Amino acid sequence: MPGAVRFESSHVRGDYTGGRLTVVVARPDETRGQTAYDTLWFSVPSDFHTHNDSVAAALLTLVGRRHSSVRFNFPISRHCADTLTGYYHLDEVGPVDESQEPRQPGRFVSLNLSGGCDSSALWCLLTQGLGLDFKTITSEYGGRFAHEVAGFGQFQRHVSCATNLRHLGFDEAGRFNAAVPLLYADYLDLRGLASGHTLRHTAEDLGEFRAGVQPGFVAREAVYRAGGLEELHLCRGVHTLGMLSILLQARPEATEGAVRASGSLRVGKAIEKTYLLKWLCAERKLPEPAWLAALRLPPRVTPPAKAPRPTVRSLFIAKHMGLDVADRILPGVASYDLAFLNDMSLAFLVRHHPGYVPYMPADLRDALLAGYLRYGIEPFISGDWEALELLDDFVSSASRSAVA
Repeated sequence: MPGAVRFESSHVRGDYTGGRLTVVVARPDETRGQTAYDTLWFSVPSDFHTHNDSVAAALLTLVGRRHSSVRFNFPISRHCADTLTGYYHLDEVGPVDESQEPRQPGRFVSLNLSGGCDSSALWCLLTQGLGLDFKTITSEYGGRFAHEVAGFGQFQRHVSCATNLRHLGFDEAGRFNAAVPLLYADYLDLRGLASGHTLRHTAEDLGEFRAGVQPGFVAREAVYRAGGLEELHLCRGVHTLGMLSILLQARPEATEGAVRASGSLRVGKAIEKTYLLKWLCAERKLPEPAWLAALRLPPRVTPPAKAPRPTVRSLFIAKHMGLDVADRILPGVASYDLAFLNDMSLAFLVRHHPGYVPYMPADLRDALLAGYLRYGIEPFISGDWEALELLDDFVSSASRSAVA
């Protein structure tokens, strides 16, 4: 890990000039042999306040494990320092004030709302399924991510924080989506943070379950814990198809914006999710929202020379809507031998994986599972584990071949 990084935050002085918390970041520029400076900013209200531990934890999400030494212009607690040191493998972090109390979790659950399908569905589950008093937080990244407003703009939010962190490239090394919620943890009196992290959110989780080891997302909780937040795993055992089903039932008028928040409706995961919604409407005999009914299948194009990385979504479309449809949505997917799908229904994608249930917050678990059931998300049945493993193995193997 190269050198040291230093953060100078304006919260120390209570300086929020122009409605912004600013942070000067000084990092070694190895190619030029000098120090590079960037100025980050986050929009904040006039009465904003925060805790040093939360600021430190937030800033580390922006650089990850790229530096061996981290210095702030403010002291942090011993708990925060030890947690950051352990997770980021630091040689040095500080300054540390041994007398400073760590930031303590508050009263409220919070939702990190990007406006995409998964976080929008989780908003519906928390609101209509649980009736939970929670706080909604959105990070407005702007620029090439301005399309996300189509999704989050449909929901009432307690905080919508504009920031230039992605514009400056601080979205490449750590869990940067947690930066804003960590900064606002004290202001909103937050206990913990939930995100729309679903089944196969990281490719490693299922492999870890199969190997009988603790899933890696548990270790990554330290990123939040350093700033006095719990990470709340509310939907990790549900696939995106199940989350789309929740959203379609709870807020059908929000589906278009949620899909558009994922990107262009002509390519990638946005169009895949669009056709999953079409299948759900037909399967559950629900009327298609007008925008969905008006959408037309993309024209057939010449497939790429190298087969694309298949997704679980594209394989589901191939199985239930036909290979021609799947190949128009993901050109080249038809080059794979998908015969293994013939004897699989893939129905488990609208059920939930019970292996993730123990990682739900104990005090919310029963209400969450009841909420799942209200939207028809039942637990896996016999054979689902094996089917999921087969599907996961195929996607992993094909993805490795696609980049080889």
